[in-house]
Formats: sequence, C-alpha cells, structure tokens
Amino acid sequence: MKRLLAGLSGFNDVLVRWALWLSAVGLIVMTAITGWQVFGRYVLNDSPQWVERTALLLVLYFSFLAGAVGVREESHLGIAFINDMLPPTFRKTIMVLVGLILAAFGGVLCWNGVLLVIETWDVATPIIRIPEGATYFAIPFGGILITLFALELTLREYLGEKGA
Repeated sequence: MKRLLAGLSGFNDVLVRWALWLSAVGLIVMTAITGWQVFGRYVLNDSPQWVERTALLLVLYFSFLAGAVGVREESHLGIAFINDMLPPTFRKTIMVLVGLILAAFGGVLCWNGVLLVIETWDVATPIIRIPEGATYFAIPFGGILITLFALELTLREYLGEKGA
C-alpha cells in the first residue's frame, strides 16, 4: 500500500505542477485578451468579438485545474472545515469517507463530462468556431484530476501518512 501511495503521490506531483502552470498561463492570457477588449472598445472604438467567448473558455479550464489542485492541497473549503471541527478519534474515519466521496464526485464529473463532450463535439461555438465539445473537455479532465488527488488523500489518511 505504501508503494502504491508513493507512486501515486509522485505522479500527482507532476500533475499538480502542470495544472498550476496551465492555470497560471490561462489566467495571464485571459487578463491580456480582456485588456485588449477594453482597449479596443474605448480607444479603437472596435471591440473584438472573440474575446468574451475565449475568456469564458479559459476561465472554465483554469477553474477546473485550480479546483483539482485545491483538493490535492486540502485547501478545499469542505476538507479544511472538517479537519478543524473533528475530534482526533473520528478524524481518520471521516477523512477516508470524505476522500472516497470526493473521488466519486470526480468520477461522476469525468463520466458525465465525457458524455457532454461527445454529445456536443459536432456543434461549433459561435464566433471562435471550435467544437463545443472542446469547451466542455475541461470537465472530464478536471474530474480525472479530482479523482486521482482524492484517492491519494484517502490512501494517505488511511495509512496515517503526512500530507503532500
């Protein structure tokens, strides 16, 4: 079990670095293009139409990535609240249960996200003309990350290991 935890933890370390990096890049790009929209609207008097839809797409992606990282780092509101409120004797059992619930939630996100991507792949988004399914791809990707990170937390708690 400890070997499994070590392998999963190492793999998740790489995923967390990538997720944080991609979230940061997405936030920077979104800020830049939103600034371009403001400049276009008020200075050039010609606001680019693609900016709003692209910014919404970026928010969706970096929100799911950053949310998954929040699960891994145990900064998710529910996890922090439960950690603070539980007596030590019940903490392990409840935290294992919470980890399993989070993993199941990630699995549901992944499964339903894949169905949504498949269902909407043939529909083009207005203005930016990419498949609508590409917009929703963030949902199953975030669900996979949440599942992996929650399983690591569950294993870590079950084995009594320190946090990542």
